[in-house]
Amino acid sequence: MLNLIPHFIHNQYKAKNFEGEFDAMTMFMDISGFTTMTEELMQYDKEGAEVLSLILNKVFEPVVHNIYKRGGFISGFAGDAFTAIFPILHRKDAEDAKDFSYLLKPCFAAISIQKIFKTNKIQKTIFGNFKVFAKIGLSYGEVRWGIVGSGKNKMYFFRGEAIDNCANAEHKCKARKIVFDDKLYEILSNEIKENLEINKLDDNYFTLKNIKTEEKTIEFPSLSNISPEIASDFLPEVVLSSNFTGEFRNVVSVFISFKKMREFFIGIIREKVSHFGGYLVQL
Repeated sequence: MLNLIPHFIHNQYKAKNFEGEFDAMTMFMDISGFTTMTEELMQYDKEGAEVLSLILNKVFEPVVHNIYKRGGFISGFAGDAFTAIFPILHRKDAEDAKDFSYLLKPCFAAISIQKIFKTNKIQKTIFGNFKVFAKIGLSYGEVRWGIVGSGKNKMYFFRGEAIDNCANAEHKCKARKIVFDDKLYEILSNEIKENLEINKLDDNYFTLKNIKTEEKTIEFPSLSNISPEIASDFLPEVVLSSNFTGEFRNVVSVFISFKKMREFFIGIIREKVSHFGGYLVQL
């Protein structure tokens, strides 16, 4: 089946782990031009939705591949944007070996992604041509994760300074650029910094232009298949069994904000939303 939940969450849930935290490098990527393209294609109903789906698959498939092959995973999509997390699980081993090449993995991923968008900057369709490009923010810090809810009303979340800060870095970003913050810069060794072509934006942010060293190969564990039984605890049947590649649908949307995270309450909210014919997209 499709990987509709992150492998990280799948494996933690399978191992009966429901919360934790770790240090990670993080990436937030936003596609500019997506909203204009969507609004135009919406005029063509089902055919427009199919064209949009084809474009997203064409662009996102190599983008996602570039992240996963470097030990990262996507924690969630938000329309034309997503957050990717590169966990640091064995930092002490790298420090002992004085090999910090793993810290460059999200940087290499970001550069590769920008090359993908440069190659595919104009999307030609039967309904016209559309320009799309990416803005990418990078950071480093603590990530907290959790699995909440009960029965078939499970949800997961990732939050913390690393999640917030990579989004803040992207907000500083201009078209087709990569920006990282001082949190990521501070953990890079002097040797790594010497191999980065960067411009300083201000005291807190830098633009990454290129990496002068070759990328080292690092073997990451292969990913297991997503179990349909586990996925069904997180997703409604209509999503799991859908054969649609995409559709346009008018909806009533509701955004709920908490001053403090109340994990135990999320399952109740999802249950009530489902009862009234809705779907809680993400946390």
